[in-house]
Amino acid sequence: LWFLKNLTSMMTNKSIVGMMLGVSEKSPADYRFVETTFGAGMFFEQGVRHVECLKQVSPAELIPELDELPILFMNGSEDYRDSEDKWLELCKDKRSYLEVYPGGDHFFTHDK
Repeated sequence: LWFLKNLTSMMTNKSIVGMMLGVSEKSPADYRFVETTFGAGMFFEQGVRHVECLKQVSPAELIPELDELPILFMNGSEDYRDSEDKWLELCKDKRSYLEVYPGGDHFFTHDK
């Protein structure tokens, strides 16, 4: 989070969106998934506030409250994968599942 906070505080809206659009043009990922990347709040000069929010949120407390909502977790097989089973176990809706992208890293939407 430290890196993300410092990086986004030094970038302009134009540079962040330009970077993400460049990545999405090369990505085989579904366009709807790529669109959700732009809704996360780290763009439009809100990167620092986005990181502050991430520091205050406890997924372990929030996930069980989403009892009638299936959750899709996505991860690359080469990413750090220490908690994905924990998050699934916390889901009350049994339609929730994990999709692991073979060979993908943390930025699996960038991978070919």
